[in-house]
Amino acid sequence: MAVRTQEKDIELILDVSDIDEIMVNGDPGRVRQILTNLVGNAIKFTDSGEIVVRAGLKNIGEQGLVLYCSVTDTGVGIPQDKQSTLFELFSQVDASTTRKYGGTGLGLSIVKQLCELMNGKSQQLAQKLPTVDIFDMSILLVDDNTSKRKVIKDQLVRWGAHVVDPRFKPFAAVFIDMDMPITDGLKLGITIRQDGRINDVPLSLMTQTAAAGNAEFYAEFGFSFHFPKPTTTADLDAALSAMFATADEIDAAESGQTHQSLEVSLARDHSIQGARVLLAEDNTVNQEVALDILLDMGVTTDVAANGLEALHCLKQRQTLEPYQVILVDCQMPEMDGYETTRCIRAGDAGSQFEQIPIIAMTANAMKEDRGICIAAAMSDYLSKPVVPDELLQLPIWDRQALFVRVRKKQERVTKLVTLAASTTPETIEVLKLAVTNKEHDTVSAAAHSIKGLVANLSGLRMQSMANQIELAGKLGEEDKVATLLPANRAIEQAKTEQPTDTASV
Repeated sequence: MAVRTQEKDIELILDVSDIDEIMVNGDPGRVRQILTNLVGNAIKFTDSGEIVVRAGLKNIGEQGLVLYCSVTDTGVGIPQDKQSTLFELFSQVDASTTRKYGGTGLGLSIVKQLCELMNGKSQQLAQKLPTVDIFDMSILLVDDNTSKRKVIKDQLVRWGAHVVDPRFKPFAAVFIDMDMPITDGLKLGITIRQDGRINDVPLSLMTQTAAAGNAEFYAEFGFSFHFPKPTTTADLDAALSAMFATADEIDAAESGQTHQSLEVSLARDHSIQGARVLLAEDNTVNQEVALDILLDMGVTTDVAANGLEALHCLKQRQTLEPYQVILVDCQMPEMDGYETTRCIRAGDAGSQFEQIPIIAMTANAMKEDRGICIAAAMSDYLSKPVVPDELLQLPIWDRQALFVRVRKKQERVTKLVTLAASTTPETIEVLKLAVTNKEHDTVSAAAHSIKGLVANLSGLRMQSMANQIELAGKLGEEDKVATLLPANRAIEQAKTEQPTDTASV
């Protein structure tokens, strides 16, 4: 839809600043269907100006939350005397509408029926907060569109920033629109970088969806980050993360280390042999390519054609051997990779898979794509076409996810790691003894305890292993537990090593 509006030189603006909750119960497929219909109509009947899509939540007490959505455009409009018939079957304003714009007149009637039938229930879970703490920061927003400026400003202010109000402080960051009269975004970026007074301020560029150029291209104009319009909350969060990245993170990115989490090659210890992977990919050719690679690695793979099928596969394995990792395509019909991940993290596929490593597969190869994936709670990402050697690398520790959880405070990381190092070995000994004595309930309980502890540290590999042992203990599968236990020897070996920093731990 962004492409369609940009082809007509219309600005598409998303305003979700009145939504604080990360996740609520509802029917995303139907909400998408409704908004697709309404926005499609707005594009059809608008030749210039803008389309604004707004969504907000209202708390109605014990009944939960109500989602309010509106689509406003600067199109041809509807005479007041015709508005009452809009939601009737096969109704259009006049016969000329069909001749000029096409359509059946069914769209709004279907929207009305869907709204009445959903009668969804909701529950407030947690506030949506940015990865970077921008409280009391001054941020400059440069955009010629008044509506878009207001939407982005409202979101940043809700997160605690001062927008277009330096309050006697220099600006901490600048968001610039690409397409503006007189001076476009790229020219402004160059001008800022040439001004010695402000040339160190981080810049982020808002581009058209089909705009040419990658991260390196825009970096030449002074931009730390860029993202396509319409702007989403995730875009702003990812941009802030990129603009305020630490020197170490920047060095890692520039040296080609696009994966921030600690990784080891599974091929080194052959532990990938016999693993079970869920592949969520809608393209049959891509499926075959990935399946061939995984087959050569000795991996058992189940395939889902979209996110809904992936959730079904996960639910089916609640009492069977679990998956060790999920490979998910970002763009899929019915439910894309981002929404699939959010559902898994929310427990929609069962509690045992809430923290499973989820690796995104994306056709884009830009540095900022990882920020978008991390914002969706993914563990890491691979660029398409997938390279077998990269697929062999599975994260053992999601450093980025842990630092987000502790608000990037190193002292908290050190405290948590120290606590884990002092308590986990004892639990492992309990686990080993229980295996020896064939005490299945104790095996399951000890593994569950380890799983919960390392999940808080984003220790993906150890968490997956503990999860498998827990399930095998519940099912009384002694042989399976015995085959899984040797992996814990690596922990004993690691205890004798002297790590040079927290990352080594």
